Amino acid sequence: MSQTLHGPFSVNPAIETYTDWVGTFPTKGLHTDRTVPLPPFLGSYGANPVCEPVSMQYWDREEAHANSTLNQLCYGVNVIRFGSSSVLDALRTKQIVSLNTQNGQADLSFAYNATLTTPGGYVYQGLPVIGFAIKRSNNSFMGSAADYSSTTLLTKKVIEGSQRIFLSAGQQGISSSQLTGKDMTFISTDRIYTDGPLQISQDVNITFMAPSVTLNGGFSVSIPASFRVVSND
Repeated sequence: MSQTLHGPFSVNPAIETYTDWVGTFPTKGLHTDRTVPLPPFLGSYGANPVCEPVSMQYWDREEAHANSTLNQLCYGVNVIRFGSSSVLDALRTKQIVSLNTQNGQADLSFAYNATLTTPGGYVYQGLPVIGFAIKRSNNSFMGSAADYSSTTLLTKKVIEGSQRIFLSAGQQGISSSQLTGKDMTFISTDRIYTDGPLQISQDVNITFMAPSVTLNGGFSVSIPASFRVVSND
């Protein structure tokens, strides 16, 4: 599950360099080929194709920022073309991104209300997606031997301040001094307990997810902030 795919692009007609991204939803058919789509996919049954809302922003090599007009992905496998020419030349599954720069990095973001809640109450955000970028360059004035291609895995961009901390069984209790990020989720398959009163600072969001959670001494929250417990106990 990912909320964002991040990767490079390069578009330079002078050296015949072009970039496509390929984004794949491996389980999409299992979620959408039914009367009511199953989470986390949002596309409604009956649409042909079933489209998912997305947004894309990109940066050039000097960090200048712009938003693209890409607003949906409609297939199980989607080819995203940067600029005027395509590497893969897909016909039906192609989406086009217009650019005002030749080289940089881009983020493809999925709807933030796309979530999946498991029977145990665990909440996962984003969509099940994998992807890669493919770039091709061809200096034709040097002959056919000057044809180069490369692929790069699209990665989930780390959101600043967002952390998931997995606790092993029997690990020591959590104290306020460990709450060092703005958005932290502590996860355990055993139990989570605290060492004394827990103080949640302003603008900090903390989540405990475990079969059993024990708050020794309670907690306090400075508004605006949040503290959430997801537990069977």
